[in-house]
Amino acid sequence: MLNKSYKIILSEMVVDTFIGILDIEKTSTQPIIIDLIIDLYLNDYNDDISDVLDYRIIRNIIIEESKRKHINLIETLADNILNRIFQEVKLINKITIKISKPMVFHDCKSISVEMTYYK
Repeated sequence: MLNKSYKIILSEMVVDTFIGILDIEKTSTQPIIIDLIIDLYLNDYNDDISDVLDYRIIRNIIIEESKRKHINLIETLADNILNRIFQEVKLINKITIKISKPMVFHDCKSISVEMTYYK
């Protein structure tokens, strides 16, 4: 029997959140852009959402973690999101997340942090 896997890719999700170390970042929201790739083990499925990962779950986790409270570092938010996804979704092999802050410096499009967690 062959081992199977598949990926769910979430691209350029924009969330307004309180993030950053500057005083202004603690009192007003700013957009962040999230990209996520999840590698999952694939069991047999019958064209039924209950047989695969419902990606609405991932989207909701990202929104909830991004809006829960002010966070100083992008790295902390990425860690919070990855840990929660691994806790709630059992068939994950690997997750890569990239979080970008597009309004940091006037001379670059964005500043990003990318993290990968795997079993």
